[in-house]
Parts: sequence; structure tokens; C-alpha cells
Amino acid sequence: MLYIIHKHTLLRLMFAMCIFHSFCQILHAVDTISTPLIKSQDRIRSYEGFLRNGAVFSKNTGGHTKKNGDYAVDFGTGPGFFHIYNATFLNTLSKNDEITLAFWIKKYDVLESCFFCAESPTTKIGLQSMMCKGSPWGDYLIYFDTNTERVSGPINMLSDYNNFGNTTNWWTNWHFFVFTKRLNVKKIWIDGILFQTGYNNTPLPSDFSDMYLGAGISGNYFITHGLIDDFSVAAQTFF
Repeated sequence: MLYIIHKHTLLRLMFAMCIFHSFCQILHAVDTISTPLIKSQDRIRSYEGFLRNGAVFSKNTGGHTKKNGDYAVDFGTGPGFFHIYNATFLNTLSKNDEITLAFWIKKYDVLESCFFCAESPTTKIGLQSMMCKGSPWGDYLIYFDTNTERVSGPINMLSDYNNFGNTTNWWTNWHFFVFTKRLNVKKIWIDGILFQTGYNNTPLPSDFSDMYLGAGISGNYFITHGLIDDFSVAAQTFF
């Protein structure tokens, strides 16, 4: 499901359990059955997102909780991705240069992949997070790009990652990622652990247009082979 958290919605991120607790209504996407397996719609202003190139909703219990009624977006192992044609809601959320993006992810492989990408006509890539490996990017770096600036770090900084003993084993389990920017401070959290902090001075763009989950701009590069669940966007940082 896709969650768009309105700027006045009080949300508390409980990292100890890596789940969301809301004290007001969480406004979230519904899996639209009338157009089978191609569309999801958020409940704030009915922004639509479309499953492309073979991406589907997972089977029942396919989400990170594995409970009945929990579905995820499954990009498969091909060129599938999720496209939000009208991502102008990000312009409202980012006007104070503060944003939180959070989601659960489970991959089928350890190929380079883009978790999310939001397009800005003036800067091309306004928001982006990626996992890259090998030359020239380094050893499984996690990137967080905003405007023209980047914060990154190698995933093997996490003790939990090293405990798996195998990179594929770690990525093929569900993990909770949170990316935040508040003015010049950017943070990446993984499974409730602060993974990286960096400082970028350039503000967020104010002309976001499209957003892609599971791929880069236009869905043409760094396709994610895996699933994303409970993707959330908020206009605040909560920690």
C-alpha cells in the first residue's frame, strides 16, 4: 500500500518495533479491483499510481506482516515498476525543506536498484534512493539523493547485515528503510537503526512532477527486483 501522510496528520514512528502508530487517520492507498492489478489510489486527493511492465499486487499475506489482507507491490524479476503520474503533492510536503519517506522492502537479488525516484523538471532528479554495488559505486552503497546532493554509506556498516553472512540472504528478507531531510540534515535509518547522517545545503525542489517506485526516472534504469510495502511520505521528520 502507498501511504501519503498529510502535513497536519500526527504520526509517530516507533522504530523499536519498526511499525507505524498513528494518532489520527492514516490516509492510504486502496488496491483498485475495478482495473485489475494495475492501479492504486491514495485517499487524500485520489492521486493515482499505476503498476507498469508486469508489476502486480502480491498475493494475500504477501506484505511484510504476512497477515491476511496484507498486500505489497511486487515488481517481479523483470522491468516492472510503480508510476505516480501526478506527484505534485510532494511540492506541498517539501515547501519547508523537510520530508520523511519510509517503506518496507524485500528484494529477489542484489542487483543495483532504485527504491524510489521523484522527478523535478528543473533538477531532473529531485529525490532518489538507490542500492548500488561494484565499480564505480563501491560495495553495496545506500544512496539518498536530494536535488543535486547525496548522502551515502556502505550497507555492511550494519552489524545485522554482517550477521547474515550472505548479502542475498539479508536482502531477501523484509527490511524497513526511512529517509529524512530537515533543512541541511539528512538521515537514513534501516530497521530502526540510524545508518547514516549527512549534511546537504541545497533545498528540496518545488516543482516535483512524477514519482517512481522500484525504478529510476521513466522506469528505464536500476529496476528493483522485489517487493515494496507501506510506502509512506510525510512533511515532517519525527526524530
